[in-house]
Amino acid sequence: MEAMRRCQPKTIFTDEGQPVGDAVKMVMPEAKHQLGLWYVRRNASKYLPTYYVQPRFESLFNKCISDCHTEEEFESTWSSLLEQFDLHKNHWLNTLYKSRVRWAYIFNKESFCAGIRCSDNIKSIFQNLMGETITLQMFVQQYFKAAEQQRREELYEDFHCNESVPEMTLDYGLVEKHAAGIYTHTVFTAFQKELHKVLSVALREISSNGPVSIFQLTEVGLKKSTVEYNCVNSSIVCSCKKYESVGVLCAHTLKVLNARNVIHIPPQYILKRWTKSAKDGVVADLYGQEMADKRQQAVHLLMRKALNVITKGVSVNESQNIVDNCLDMALKRVEDGLGRRFDVNWMSAEGAEKGAVLSSPNGALSSFQMDFGIRSSGGGRCNKRDMEAIEAERASSRASDDEETD
Repeated sequence: MEAMRRCQPKTIFTDEGQPVGDAVKMVMPEAKHQLGLWYVRRNASKYLPTYYVQPRFESLFNKCISDCHTEEEFESTWSSLLEQFDLHKNHWLNTLYKSRVRWAYIFNKESFCAGIRCSDNIKSIFQNLMGETITLQMFVQQYFKAAEQQRREELYEDFHCNESVPEMTLDYGLVEKHAAGIYTHTVFTAFQKELHKVLSVALREISSNGPVSIFQLTEVGLKKSTVEYNCVNSSIVCSCKKYESVGVLCAHTLKVLNARNVIHIPPQYILKRWTKSAKDGVVADLYGQEMADKRQQAVHLLMRKALNVITKGVSVNESQNIVDNCLDMALKRVEDGLGRRFDVNWMSAEGAEKGAVLSSPNGALSSFQMDFGIRSSGGGRCNKRDMEAIEAERASSRASDDEETD
């Protein structure tokens, strides 16, 4: 929570258990609490070891988890599972069924999870760090090494996304080119898979009312979905809810957009978190809200940009020298600019001492005065004591720097 500026996640995945559920409600009341599929499958193999290894059981169980398209289909599949293996009285299965809204995909289609419904990748990272004889100190050391490796890989991916273009598979695909230009390579690959599925989806318009049209789309295997499209504002909604869950338009919506000769992804369906510019833009405060203070926002934007440059620069000696030289150059130019502004304001202060009025009308403060907290002294005249205090502070600072140099 602290690392994410106390922003609550949209969805959190945990293991089964009342204590962890109560903790999530207390700490993250706005988050959608679901059970991680890795935990569900692990517990199935633990509590039903003789059944879970059977292909038919595994097939029905996995269908209940992620492949039912209606609640009726889920109920029918679950009943078949209990009937075929005579598990009506199994305590763990009955408990799992009561919490079905937390793990079955059909009940969570509209919950954003970024395509991550299990923690296999995270588990594999930690399992590689652990051993039978590892101590806590050794684990922490290995953890930091793994974190550093993850950062290096992220830096490489950032560079790779900005310096290379992913391979196009559709020569005439303007939507594909648009996606390649805005998405990271990983997200573009996921989008490209949906684009390829368009060729195997049949389209039929079933109704039209003004700007709104409704289509029925049929995939291989006779899976049907319904898409509603508004040609005025380019809003498009599919019954499969892939966009709501993953943040990438599905093959059904892409089929409809193609049929309506839309050659770009509508901007409202481009999640910034999936784009190459995800790290740029609006700065949020500790509570995830956009900063209203423009000066504070500018400071945070510059800090973020500088940190990004420094983080990338330290990875290679040559780039580290480039960053070092550029920072020195930037510092000198900033100090030169501040020095010129100070000289101008000092001259204005000297004039004010002789009775001259500063150029700021109606006693308004100059930007320099506001930067350094100088108060206006009635009638727009500069307060000499304020200027003397600033000059004394600068002299003291220079003296301290000289002592440190000596």
